Amino acid sequence: MYDVSKLAKDEGLKTAVITNGYMTEDAIREIAPYMDAFRVDLKAFSDSFYNSVCGGAKISHVLDAVMLVSELKRHLELVTLIIPGLNDSKDEISSMLSWEVENLGVAVPHHFTAFTPMYEMTDIRAATRDDVDVVFRMAKEAGLYYPYVGNVMHVEGSTTYCPECEERLLFRTGYVCRMPGVKDGCCAKCGRKIEGIF
Repeated sequence: MYDVSKLAKDEGLKTAVITNGYMTEDAIREIAPYMDAFRVDLKAFSDSFYNSVCGGAKISHVLDAVMLVSELKRHLELVTLIIPGLNDSKDEISSMLSWEVENLGVAVPHHFTAFTPMYEMTDIRAATRDDVDVVFRMAKEAGLYYPYVGNVMHVEGSTTYCPECEERLLFRTGYVCRMPGVKDGCCAKCGRKIEGIF
């Protein structure tokens, strides 16, 4: 990944890493100059989840990685797969959102997706649109500018609005994203600079 990203940057291409965030500080610092963006899976907000579901991992390592990416001024996005009964309690989601607002601010996009039973987790029910909607609304209430919903039909959660004037900036349909309200990285209506890479 390091070698390819260096070559890509030399050719003027944008680069991104999709990661579970379980990276050492040295690894992040080494690759960050060649990455425009990091998309980190924040799988839950408890050590018990990371220990039991993620093979003994510790959430502190992931949070440290997220903080370092933010400090290094790389574009950062978070993704959380909502798994009923394992990481979706209101207390846990509230703690996650509070940590995010306090440590990252309100402008980091956070993508919430719905769990589908498969492989070694067929004994857990699928997350519904309503399950994801609860989390999305909690994120909005916590003050996040850019929470959004994936892999379930959710018109409001698939649309991003300008934090300043509430103009519709972009909307997603499946894997297609259209940005009618973004011009040169700014809101086309009020001119506010929109966080991200366009």
